[in-house]
Amino acid sequence: MKDNKSGKKVLAIGICVVLAMGVTACSSRKEPQTNEPQENAPQDNNSETQATPKDNAQDSSSLFANANLQGSVVEFSDTEISVSMATTETADDGGEVMAEAAPGMENKDELAHITYTDDTLIQLLVMDRASQTQVSLSDAEKSSIKKQTSVLVFGSCQDTYHWTADKVVIIRWQ
Repeated sequence: MKDNKSGKKVLAIGICVVLAMGVTACSSRKEPQTNEPQENAPQDNNSETQATPKDNAQDSSSLFANANLQGSVVEFSDTEISVSMATTETADDGGEVMAEAAPGMENKDELAHITYTDDTLIQLLVMDRASQTQVSLSDAEKSSIKKQTSVLVFGSCQDTYHWTADKVVIIRWQ
């Protein structure tokens, strides 16, 4: 049982480190970060890198690692969501812990405002709480985004608090 807790802690710390880099690194790069191609592997320069229900090979760890920011929805409309961004903090034992403002305690001046359009891909990621693994990833509607919904945002930023989303992944735990 101790090994299972250690594995979960290592996974959580790794995700937090990557998310911290994504939150602090605001770039206008339009090409998604990809892994180096394997030698002798066929290359398709026009391939899509986003997961769809037909291409569910993108697992939850890569979704968390490649997201530009993570947080919880505080306000939403048909064209924008305001998100309380998750941040990482150093724990007393030297590890890192992901922290986020409690519902209702968010600082309105520190919310990220994410604009999205009808072309923005909205997906629902269902995660198993016990095993910390992905159960499913499917397309969803904007109407699935509600207050306190946990989200991963992929897109470009104008500054730290203003983003344009290419994809929003709603995270649900079961």
